[in-house]
This record gives sequence, C-alpha cells and structure tokens, in this order.
Amino acid sequence: MGLFDRIFGRKKPEDEEKAAEGKKTEIAGKPVEGTKTEIAGKSMEGKKTETVTEAGRSEYADKPLLKYEYHYGGNENGNSHSETVEAVDDAHARVSIEHADWHSEDPKVEEYLVDIGIMEALREIFCRYCMEEWHKREFSEEFVCDGETYGYHFTFEGSEIWFSSMVFPREYGEKLDELHEVFAKYVSEGKCLPGLVLKRPAEPEMYARIPEKGKIKLEVYEYCRGTLYYRLGNGTDEDIEWNEITLYRSGEKVPVVTVTERYPNHAPAHEFGEEILEVPGQLAEGKYRLEADAYKCEFTVE
Repeated sequence: MGLFDRIFGRKKPEDEEKAAEGKKTEIAGKPVEGTKTEIAGKSMEGKKTETVTEAGRSEYADKPLLKYEYHYGGNENGNSHSETVEAVDDAHARVSIEHADWHSEDPKVEEYLVDIGIMEALREIFCRYCMEEWHKREFSEEFVCDGETYGYHFTFEGSEIWFSSMVFPREYGEKLDELHEVFAKYVSEGKCLPGLVLKRPAEPEMYARIPEKGKIKLEVYEYCRGTLYYRLGNGTDEDIEWNEITLYRSGEKVPVVTVTERYPNHAPAHEFGEEILEVPGQLAEGKYRLEADAYKCEFTVE
C-alpha cells in the first residue's frame, strides 16, 4: 500500500467488510461521510462553537492562488505530514506529500502531476468562506495532550494567509473538509511522478547518520519539489569541507547539474552535514551518482 493509499484511507481487502458496516471514509485523518464531523480526531458534537462569518465578497476573489499547503504533526512520536500544491505550467500542478511517523525519520515522499484546475478549485473554497478572515485566528482554547496541530497556508501574489489549531469547531471543520475532498479527487486522477528509492526500511529510532569510526558516508535521503536532500556523515577525527556538488545520470559523462559553492559546506568530526541540490526539471527514472568533491554515492529514481 502506497503513502497516498495509506494517508487517504484506501482500505486493505481485509478492511472492506468493516468499511461496509458504516465506518466513515477519512481524508488525511478527517471523516467526510456520515452524520458527525470530527476534527483532529475530536468530535465537536455538543460543544459551543463560534459562528463563521460568510457575509461579503472575498478580497482574493480576483487573485490567483499560487500555492496551497496543509500540514499536521507534533504527536507523542513527533510525527509530521505535509501536502503542498503549486502550479508548474499552464496545464498542470505538482502535488507533494511528505510523511514521517517519527521525529528523527527521513520523510517518505510521493509526488503527483495533476490538472491545473486544482488551484482554482482550492481558491474557490477559500474565497467562498472568506478564509482571509481566519488568518492567525484562535479557533479553540481546547488543548489535546500529545495531540497534533493542523495548519493551512495559502499563498497569493504579495500576501499569505495561514491559520492552525489543535481542534477546529464543527462549522470551520466542515468547510476545511472541502479542501481535503478537492485535494484527494485531483490526486486520485493525477499521474504519480518518479521518486527516490530509499535503500533502508523506515525505522522508529534515529537512523545511523554518522558512520563507523574512521569512515565517511555520502547519501541522498529525500527528493522533493525538484530538490535533492543529501547528507555527509563524518566518522573521522577531522572536519570535512566540500565546495563542488555534481549530479550525473549513471553511464553519462555530462552532468545533470554542477554547483560550486562560494563558501564550503561542512561536516564536523563525528557529526554529519546536510545540504540541498536544486535539480532542473523532473528527474527521469534511472540510476544517478552524486559527487561532493571526492565523495560519491549512487541512488535510484523510479
């Protein structure tokens, strides 16, 4: 089961019978069917809620949405989850889903190329409910011990609107559910893009980012939104510096991209250094080699 399937509630075969018995379908942890709305896993039935102001026309009615972000995290395991949507051309938008179950875990990433209509669909919901009035609002004083915080971020030209809460009252939550429904619809109809193949299984404890004494290890640990995230683990007694980063497709002599830093990157003795490399365009499926001065590693995109 892929990351999108797990996050957006697609059932395993053994779960179908339970699902048929009236269990609500969930989108990013939020039920969207049935008679009761729950936000952040908390039913708001019977609670006093704040009235949502819908009168008037949104000041963003004529402004295009450039970027949409939804995120949650912060439970007792330090988990994190984010969903980002941004236009890549006149016909398509790129969706990036990043998820980590533990605070020290490198995120799992899935990306999709979807129809550009998702930007207008999300903007229409934002404007319909005048969500600019929700900017930095305190929605609830309720605190959930070891609970997650849920946040939304909308970027327009020249301005940004964001709001977050551990618990959203029902009349807000029902409107936020519409954003998740639109997101899930377009992703389910989109094309899954090639992504980084991790060579190790997900681990609940911190992965050994620092190699054995006397060893040096270069690795790519994430590829998302056209950026490679890499780290150099230094198991020696000396600090390591590197200036030039080069990416090759295996078997080719002409690099995909080369960057020479003005100031050297740094991995202290018995520590690790993490850096990024921006890659032009979308990497095609295949094997690649990353070189940081004399240090090298290989990775696969598929």
